[in-house]
Amino acid sequence: WIGATDVGAEGRWRWVVGPEGCPASYNTDVTADPYLRAACDIGVQTGEQGFCHGTQCDEGTLFWTGLASGAAEPGQFSHWAWGEPNDAGGEDFMHSRWNYEWNDYPGYLWSQITGFVCEWGGVGELCVGDAGVARDQLFVTELNECEASCATCEADVCSAAGQTCEDAVRDIEHLSDWKCVCPAPQSGEAMLATAACYQDECVHGGGNDQCVSAGQTCSDPNTAAGVWGDFVCTCPFPQSGTATGAAATCTQDECAHGGGKDLCVDAGQECNDPDTAVGERESVV
Repeated sequence: WIGATDVGAEGRWRWVVGPEGCPASYNTDVTADPYLRAACDIGVQTGEQGFCHGTQCDEGTLFWTGLASGAAEPGQFSHWAWGEPNDAGGEDFMHSRWNYEWNDYPGYLWSQITGFVCEWGGVGELCVGDAGVARDQLFVTELNECEASCATCEADVCSAAGQTCEDAVRDIEHLSDWKCVCPAPQSGEAMLATAACYQDECVHGGGNDQCVSAGQTCSDPNTAAGVWGDFVCTCPFPQSGTATGAAATCTQDECAHGGGKDLCVDAGQECNDPDTAVGERESVV
């Protein structure tokens, strides 16, 4: 439950906790009945009357009027799930689903609500029933979506695939920006889902080191995670030669590259290079 209800007047959704939920008669009156204040301020259940008492529940800030086809009040925020609120079976309390969308919920199932979001202070008049926190201010400064823990939550979605969860911006205004990241030396990431991981040995795995140290280039024809030893070292032009899983033995045929063939062919002759070792020049026949 996150502090809103229409139990005071059907279809008139109001915030009944925090500064936005302060009834005029309860604004800073710490002498008021603490049991009744708690009912309005922090949502404790008060028997058959639900979470609020009488007119208290129709004195907070009005932010929505009507069912799903209704509308937010001017300047008020709303984040109802599709088709909500629908008052199915008499649902008078707004709660947040795992994906942060709002839904209306029946008060008689209050015991199945597993958590509450309560607000103390911050803006406007303070409305706090517990003298121990009166006039204190509590702000949510960080919301890490990767710290969830349930069968379908972000951290578990990534963890089940052997990946890590990262939340780029950790605040309430940047929801659904988490991503799954493949473990090193694999590469790959995906927003809001598990990643298709790959492993390019020329980026991670040592293939590039072997090729580059020999003055060659590295390529990996199969970057599927777990496929090792298939990187290819290729000799630099005008040399020839490739090798899989190791540095290549390069050659340089002057009749293929180097101009020897041009000299012979221009004279109507054939070209032959008996020594194609790299660096061996002027062996053309």
